Order: sequence, then structure tokens, then C-alpha cells
Amino acid sequence: MKPNPSSLPIQLKSCRAIPGYVPGYSQPQVIIELELNVSQVKPHALKAFDAIMKKLLSQQPNCPIGIALGREPVLGRLARCSLSILEKAGMPLFFETVRGLPKSGKKTATLIFPGLDHHEYPVREAVIQSIRLFNLAIAGRLTTNAGKQVETTIGHIKGIAPKGMNSLRFLSAADQSGIPWRKVRGNVYQFGWGVNARWLDSSFTDNTPNISAGLVRRKDTAAQILDSSLIPVPKHYLVTSGEQAIKAAEQLGYPVVVKPANLDGGKGVEVGLKTSHSVRDAYTRVSELSNLILVEEYIEGNDYRIQVFENKVLWASHRMPGGVTGDGITTVAELLDITNADPLRGEPGSNALLKRIKLDDEAFALLEEQNLSVESVPEVGKFVRLRRASNVASGGMPVPVLDIAHQDNLELAVRAARVLRLDLAGIDLLVPDISRSWKETGGAICEVNAQPQLFPHLPAEILEKLLVNKGRIPVVVIVGQVTEEPWFRALREALDNDGRCVGLALPTSTWIKNQQISDAVLGGYRGGSALINDSTVELAVLVIDRDEIENKGLPVDKIDLLVIAGPEIDDSEEDDWARSRKLCSSLCSISEEVCIDEKYAHWIESLTEGSTVVRQPEEYTNKVCKVISGM
Repeated sequence: MKPNPSSLPIQLKSCRAIPGYVPGYSQPQVIIELELNVSQVKPHALKAFDAIMKKLLSQQPNCPIGIALGREPVLGRLARCSLSILEKAGMPLFFETVRGLPKSGKKTATLIFPGLDHHEYPVREAVIQSIRLFNLAIAGRLTTNAGKQVETTIGHIKGIAPKGMNSLRFLSAADQSGIPWRKVRGNVYQFGWGVNARWLDSSFTDNTPNISAGLVRRKDTAAQILDSSLIPVPKHYLVTSGEQAIKAAEQLGYPVVVKPANLDGGKGVEVGLKTSHSVRDAYTRVSELSNLILVEEYIEGNDYRIQVFENKVLWASHRMPGGVTGDGITTVAELLDITNADPLRGEPGSNALLKRIKLDDEAFALLEEQNLSVESVPEVGKFVRLRRASNVASGGMPVPVLDIAHQDNLELAVRAARVLRLDLAGIDLLVPDISRSWKETGGAICEVNAQPQLFPHLPAEILEKLLVNKGRIPVVVIVGQVTEEPWFRALREALDNDGRCVGLALPTSTWIKNQQISDAVLGGYRGGSALINDSTVELAVLVIDRDEIENKGLPVDKIDLLVIAGPEIDDSEEDDWARSRKLCSSLCSISEEVCIDEKYAHWIESLTEGSTVVRQPEEYTNKVCKVISGM
């Protein structure tokens, strides 16, 4: 018999997403309210919950948690478990979760989690699973089977989270550099505002030609284009049967490579095939992944990935294939266990920097080719290859080599990206030694990736090159019912005469460069969001009221000039004064400059240095225009 939800010790009372920026926070929020009866939580329940969490989620989340577990054992564990679920699903978590919890009795507690746009679903579901596990622990009915729903929830949240490591790393780099970002749709994210904003989808930029990306998806097509530009590439044949594959291999000469023509990440790549039998078997395996199969000339040499952005090399690495190195004492199986225990390695398909290597058919076949088994003890320094492809996705290890790379090799990679008209590309170069010129040793470009997996430090470097002024434009926020005031009409006239493209968001209309783009009653938040999304807007002026900020947040995270002209206040309501004071104080904390009516200046405990106290309304216009002219 299922327990009555109203009698459970921990219950979800409400969940609300704030899609914009709350002053002081670098991403949207999801506010969770809980009903807690902590008197029912005994030490055995805490231990059971800790044990199942460790089993299901492996480790504590890396993101900060602003809850002391010793003082708040229940709420702290709920936050940690929820954050671990979100982190495992790949959600961006860039600010410290905050809390409020009474120590005993059935009370309401609040948790504020990092969110993503208007979605409350990921946080809500993570919290629901954490509550379910905790209530089962309290009831003494927590078993390992309880984890199945957690895994299902993680899978659902992944559908909303940023896709792949690149996107999450770009968001993390932006957060660390103070670059504003927001989700557009799908896996497209905007970095910056207005005319200085850029869009990214993983490592596709808004300058990546769709034509080029489409062509490069076919490895044979990309190779033909490079070959026509006198860039060395392996010879290859597109085949449709095992017999054709063998015939192609005989024409090319053994060994050969068999691989899909339309898949990335090393999927299905079989390297160094030396017999017709191995080619036929490889064709059968690869055909399960794709119906476009290449048999390719095998190029002797090491596999190097060269990252090119806007005709410059950012990074180069030697991609070592997945395997282990002998120590003269330990077996292959034991060495692999040690390698897979590296905390940087995660399951294939995860966001981990490196991937674990499984003892599968490919590994056993390679061991046999090397006259080894899992029980063999390789001599000191002997490398035992367990993967044919060198991709990180299949267990490979990247070793930086940019400092020793020969300039001819780097220039070849840059020319390949330029020929294919790619602004950002991963070029896979096969040469015996990256420190010697390909013109001397021979070599070839075996693949070009238009949406490459980036080395962890590169997103920050790319954002710096992509964005002007960290993607920001000047933003003025005006608090108060001012649209009919003479000084505001004078300000609008001054803005209309400004040479730049000015965006203006009013409660009842939205304007871009003297043109009204909407006469709907949208409010400052929705209108302001439209302005910062527009790639022509050079300056945004937002008139926004208290309720909007409290319920939706701001469309921007920082303010260049805050004008506190006349906050909404009911003189008869003390709470109303308190709300307005709190709001204005929080806005001051994220504003470079503040212009405030003298009637309200005493409200703010600490105004921004250099703040202006206005005695005559006309001074607002002068101050705004003076600040804008200096931006």
C-alpha cells in the first residue's frame, strides 16, 4: 500500500522558475519550497540515504553547495542529491545553491537552484527523486531498485541540458569570464547582447557555413575537395559489399582502413587491416552502423588532431590510441583496471574528459595480433594497443604537441580548413613525426571535422576571440512609472537623435532605432529580451517595474546606468516600502552607476561610488545622455 503523500516527512510544496537574471546571480533560478518534518528523520535514515546516493551517483557534485551538512543534515543532503542528478545529466550549475531551514517541526524551507531559461522541469524532477529516496530511507524501505527511476530521470533531463562537452565548456568559460549567456533554442546558446552577441551550437559558430558543414559530413566528399586543392589525402573507395571491400583493399594494398563515410567520433573506424578475412569482418561490423562505407589507404604514422580557428592554429595534440603501458609486473587486465580508475575517465558517451576502455571483441582481437592475452605481463615501457582508432571518444589519450609541431604541418592544417571554408575545424593529420615537415616524411589529412571536440581550455580562448567587450552593450535600466514624464520624453528625443541603433523597451511598446516593433503590453522584461536578442541593437534602455523583476528577473545580468526615478510605493503599506528598498538595493549592486531621486537616496545603504542624486527631473535626461555618450 502506497503512503499518503500528505503524510510523508518531506514534500514538494511548490516549484517556480525565474527565466531572467536575479541581481547577483549569473544564470536563471528555480525556487523550490518544501514541507519538512525533520523530527521524523533518524540517524539510520541519513546513513541509508548516504549509502544509496554514493551507489547511484558515484560522487558528490563538483558545483558549490551553500548548505552546511552538519547544521542542516536533511536539506543539505536533498540539495547535494538533487545537484548530483543535475550534474550527471549535464546541466550548467554555476552558482551556489542557497537555503533556509528551521531546525525542527513541520516547517517550510526554500532551496534556490541554478536553472536554464524558463525550464523548471529539470530541477523539479531532480528534487522529486531526491525527496522520494529520502522518504524511502526514513521509512526503512530504501533498496538499490530505487535507483532505476533516478537513471530514467537523468535520461529525461539530458534532453534539455546542453548537448556534449563543448556546449557545457563554452557556458562554463563564459561564466568564469563574466560573459553573459542565454539559451536560444535546442542546443543553440547566445553569448553577449545585441550587436556584440554571437551564437554557438557546440563548436558550430554563427559564421560556420552550412554548405561547408554539410559537405564535410561526408568524409569522401571532403577528401575529394582537399585533393582537388593539392592537399594530400589517403586514397579511398566507397563500397557496398564485402566483396567490393576486399577488391578495394587489394587495389590499395594491405594494410587498409575500413570506416563509415558519415560518422564522427571514431565510430566504426577499423585500422590496420591486413587480410581479406579481416576486411570482410570489418565491413560486416561497420555496415551495422552505416550504409556508406569507405575502404581507405593506410597511412603509416601517428595521429595528430590540429584545432584551427579563423585561419590560426589554436592547439595540436598527439592522439594516442586506447591502451596500457607495461611495467614488467602487472597483467594487461590489471593495468586496464588501473587506467580506468583514473577519475578523469568516464563511460563512453559521457562528458568526462577521457573515456574508459572495455575489454571487448576489438580489444581481444588486438591482443591476439600482438601475441598477448589479458593475463600477459607486458615488459617495462611496452605499449599494448586496445583500440584501433585514436579518438578520445574511444578511449584515446591526447598529448599536447603544439610547441614542437613543424610549421609546414600547421600551415597544411590551416589551408585545409580554408579550402573547406570552415572558421573552426579539427584537422586529423597522419605523419610519422609532428616535429618534421610532411613534405619531408610524407603524410596525409585523413579527416576534417566541422564541429570538433575541443580541448578543455579552448572554449575560453575562442570566446575571447569571438566577442567584443565580452559581448556586452551599454544597458540603462529605469525603475518607475516615467513614460509620461516631460524629462523622459526629452530623453526619448535625445535617443532618437543618437547616431547608434538604440533599443527602447517600455511597458506598453518596444522600439528599435525610432521604429516601433511592438505595441503590445509586454513589459520591460519581454521587450528587453527582444532588444538584446537583436543583432543590430547597440544600446538598450529598459523601463521595468518591480513586479516584473521579482517574478521574471531582468533580461540582463549587469547594468551600466540605473535610474531610480520613482519606484512603485504604497505609502500606507510598510511592506511595500521594504520591497521597493530591497529591490533598489539589489539593482544598485549590479550597476556601474546610479542616478537616484533625492527622495529615495536615503533608502540605499551603499550606493555605487560616483552615484548621482537628482533634485530636478530634467537632470535625469542630462545624466543618461552624458553616460551614454561616454559608452
